[in-house]
Amino acid sequence: MKEYKTFNQQLTILRNRGLIVPTDGKPKRFLEQENYYNVINGYKDLFLLKDTHGKPVEPETYLSNAHFNELKTLFLFDRELRFLFLKYLLIFENSFKTVISHEFSRKYPKANSYLDIANYREDDPKGVLKQISILTKTIHDNVGAKGAIKHYIEDHGSVPLWVLVNYLTIGNLSYLYGALKDSEKILSQNIMLKNI
Repeated sequence: MKEYKTFNQQLTILRNRGLIVPTDGKPKRFLEQENYYNVINGYKDLFLLKDTHGKPVEPETYLSNAHFNELKTLFLFDRELRFLFLKYLLIFENSFKTVISHEFSRKYPKANSYLDIANYREDDPKGVLKQISILTKTIHDNVGAKGAIKHYIEDHGSVPLWVLVNYLTIGNLSYLYGALKDSEKILSQNIMLKNI
């Protein structure tokens, strides 16, 4: 296991490896907030001297004129990209849940129709049963907790799909989509494309 290093020791190691590190205290404050491992190990490869095979030389050495602020800027840029991606992924996920639950419930309006194997594609009964199992487990796991599932079970005797989808992960939702009949998939795709 590697020994613990103070922030000052970490910065000294970087300087000894050829990275230009300002001495104004800003790099230290940045590492105190962001973690050396995440910033340096996550982004250093672009700034390391490489051998003829493209592998970092040993001992690890930074390119001449490589600057700490370049690693910092790359780290912050990557974070902003991840935040932006997450924002739009969450918007897409919510829309996808809404469209699937609405279209499925419109076609199969009876209570618990999402638990009926006949309402899904016929060519993959094993996959459909897996999906129904996921839905059943989601209800089971949340029925005792405070929230919408408990409310609908206690007050209405069943949980509508438009409530249940809010408890599904995007992975669970993709399984649900995969189990749909082609006609519901096409309809859902058309609605999603119309909303872009």
